[in-house]
Amino acid sequence: MENKKVQAKELLQKTGAAILYMNPKGEFFTVKNLAENTLKKGEELTVFNASDVKADVEDNKTDEVLEKIQATEDTNVLYGMLDDEKKGENSEEIVEAIEQRIKELENAE
Repeated sequence: MENKKVQAKELLQKTGAAILYMNPKGEFFTVKNLAENTLKKGEELTVFNASDVKADVEDNKTDEVLEKIQATEDTNVLYGMLDDEKKGENSEEIVEAIEQRIKELENAE
């Protein structure tokens, strides 16, 4: 389902739609009636709202980055990640995690 959320996010961005409908086959629609016409008896649509999908995907991305930070043992790599983050999205959570990991590694030396 996470892969479908990523696909939905991409489609929402490309189409500019606020809502996207997915049938059980994994086909996406921007018009609810068209999506409903593809359903068999007892099947339901999955609805993706642009704001919800964006938040979910960003949360997953943050989790992946935090895991990568914890797995990194090289402070030079971490300093590079820190510099990139500050120049890019500048997520406070990620910046703090990188700084904390650098302190952990430097204190262990």
